[in-house]
Amino acid sequence: MTTASGHLKRWAVEQPWLFAIGSALAWQLVFVAAESALAAAGLPGQLRLALAALLAAGVPLGVAAACGWWRESGLVGGRPDARWLLALPVLALCLVSGGAGGTGAAALAVGLSAELVSRGTGQFTLRRFGPWRGTLGVVLIFECADLLVRSWDGRASGQVLTDLAFGFALTALRWHVGSVWPLALLHALHAALAPAASWWQLGVTVALLAFGVWLLARVPVVHTNVRPTVRVVCLDMHGRVLLLGRQDPADGTRAWDLPGGGIGPEESPLAAARRELHQETGLPESCVLDRYVLAQRDSYWNGTRYCGEERFYLARSACGPAPVIGDQEPRELALIRDQRWVCPAAASQLPGRVQMTALREIARKLDQ
Repeated sequence: MTTASGHLKRWAVEQPWLFAIGSALAWQLVFVAAESALAAAGLPGQLRLALAALLAAGVPLGVAAACGWWRESGLVGGRPDARWLLALPVLALCLVSGGAGGTGAAALAVGLSAELVSRGTGQFTLRRFGPWRGTLGVVLIFECADLLVRSWDGRASGQVLTDLAFGFALTALRWHVGSVWPLALLHALHAALAPAASWWQLGVTVALLAFGVWLLARVPVVHTNVRPTVRVVCLDMHGRVLLLGRQDPADGTRAWDLPGGGIGPEESPLAAARRELHQETGLPESCVLDRYVLAQRDSYWNGTRYCGEERFYLARSACGPAPVIGDQEPRELALIRDQRWVCPAAASQLPGRVQMTALREIARKLDQ
């Protein structure tokens, strides 16, 4: 990873709100500048709108390329499954909301561009704040930018609330669907519709908001007070921490995490930490010391959110940079893609997503 891309990803991890706002502003500026230049060149309205949208898509594509977020942004992976059926109510609302109003190619280009920057890299950046705060952040930051861009296409001001509700529903849907492609098609269909009667728009707006709330309420959440878990911060002689890179079966993304897992029945937290480290890395159980700190954890795995307070135990190892994989179940073993000793301050630069944003602080407290 180059220095520039490393700084970009660190900014996204350490300043997610500023990063999201900067992405939205950059996308909007590129779109407006491109549309103005193409208008000056005499291109017809729908063609220049499509070209401007494709040029603006360079912003989220550049972020995905620099940070390695191709799967995280929903561009690749996320094969169709039963969860895609959740898009049917939004599709039905689009089909009955009005007649054709725009050109399909231009609407598709705008839809894809807007989804890449909002429900793609933008929503992934704000994912750590959970379904409710993350969704509201995406709507407030990216939908407002999208509405400003749509004004260049002559969208009626009376549809502002409906457009915001539509963005809210799509953002809620993105928590369940591992791809932006179905969302881009819905966005294109919505953008191509002519305004309907005011009373009908009000009904559609209420339906979209209700559907979005229902979707957010359905995001699975596991609290650690119900399922107690432990994590192990294993440090080598250079102060680097051992991280495991697993493939998330929900969307195929690379998720980096500390060794650890659930505490078994009649098992102490320390015994669980020692067992998990040995099973997942092959390192001896004696590496884990009877020393821990309590910290909040909020992560996603296989479509489920895990949050609450966990114990983080300290372990020390004199092994080299490539520990062997331990005695795990074949199903879990198949998900491990990599193991690395990483400086805590540089963990954010790993390809994929890091489940622990406070890793550096936790490691510092344990190593004092």
